[in-house]
Formats: sequence, C-alpha cells, structure tokens
Amino acid sequence: MRLSAGLFRAIILVLFIALLGGCTPAYTPRLVDADAIDGSFVLVRVPPLSQYPDYPTGCESVTAVMALHHAGISVGVDDFVDDYLPCDDRFYEADGLLYGPDPYVVFIGDPRSTCSYGCMAPVIETALRSCMDREKRVTNTTGEELTSLCRNYVDNGIPVILWATMEMRPVGSGKMWFLPDGRQFIWPAGEHCLLLVGYNEKEYVFNDPRHGATVAYDKKSVEVAYASLGKQSLVVQ
Repeated sequence: MRLSAGLFRAIILVLFIALLGGCTPAYTPRLVDADAIDGSFVLVRVPPLSQYPDYPTGCESVTAVMALHHAGISVGVDDFVDDYLPCDDRFYEADGLLYGPDPYVVFIGDPRSTCSYGCMAPVIETALRSCMDREKRVTNTTGEELTSLCRNYVDNGIPVILWATMEMRPVGSGKMWFLPDGRQFIWPAGEHCLLLVGYNEKEYVFNDPRHGATVAYDKKSVEVAYASLGKQSLVVQ
C-alpha cells in the first residue's frame, strides 16, 4: 500500500514528537531516607509536612511552619494562615483591563482553595515576623546564591525557605493582570515553595510539601528554578 505524501509527513511528525518526548526530563524527585544517608550529605533534620489535602495552594505557609518548628516555635498551619498570613482574592475589571492583588504584598486567594495562586517571599516574611517572639528573628536572604545559602545556613544547621517551581520544571506564563499601582504582572505558573535542608555533590535536598517528604533534586535544575523565581529565600533563626 502506498502512502500519500500528506499521510507520510504526518507519520514522520508523530514519530519525531515521540522521540522528543522520550528525551524530556522526568522531573521526578528522589526520596531521601534521612536515617540511611552517608557521609557525603550535609543534612538538617526537619520533620516534613504535607500541604495535602488541607492546603492545596499553601506550600509557602506549610514550608514556613516547618522552619518555625525547627526554630522551636510551636504553631500550626491553620494558626499561621488564619492569624498571620495576609490574604486577598479581589480581582476586578476597569476599562477592559483586569486588576488584582500584588503577590509581594498578600497571598492571593486562600491556601485551603485549589483556585488560589500563592505569594512571594515578602509576604511570608511579614507573617513570620508577626508570629515570632523577641528572641527569634527572620532574615530575608533573597538574592543569595544557593552555594551561599548552604555555606551560611545549612552547614550551620539552619534550613532555608526557598522559592522555586514544582518538581523544578521550567516556569510557565500564567494569568496576567495589573497590580494596584498599575504595573502589569504575569503569574509564574508552577511557582512553589520548599524548605532547603541539605545537599551533596550533585543534589540539593528539600522538605517538599507537595510530597510531604524529604526529596532530592539535581543541582542544575534547582539553580534554574530558583533563578526563575527571582532567587527568593528566607531564614528563620
């Protein structure tokens, strides 16, 4: 049976896409057994928490609470969200343009809702400062390189709250709206917050609230994801 030129091209295209698909990174984290690691790891032992099922968009709050627990501050995620996290879900249209909250000022939505967005480091910094006593403090380490965060904090037994992407996938372009000050904003689709707790020669180790476990990602993918979210990070001391 002879194939038409169009059908032949279609088959070649499908095969080409399939071959490309086979080369696509899996972006699968590696589970880390904290009780079975060898001497090549530096690891801060922090009990992991899961954001599911109660906080499907609450990775930032769950990660912050893990850091607070490690710092000796007993607070639940419910209390952190209800008492300290500034939230706003008000969107509106004016002159044909969509306006909405600033994720550097408030959490957009409700961490308990699947229809929410999230927030950036200054919002969690504000919430942390609100719930900490005088003997504790939070440091905004945004802009620091991962190697610096590991040297200055992880090596000294202090985990780091860090913004990256889900499974360290490439960041996407989400919904666009205008902020209250008139600036245009595009939501970084895939935004995620995790607790950096360790590293070795090839990987960075996190308590990932998406998995409710301690997991490792290869260093290069973490570096790219971290940079794509503006190298945002916080430390609770």
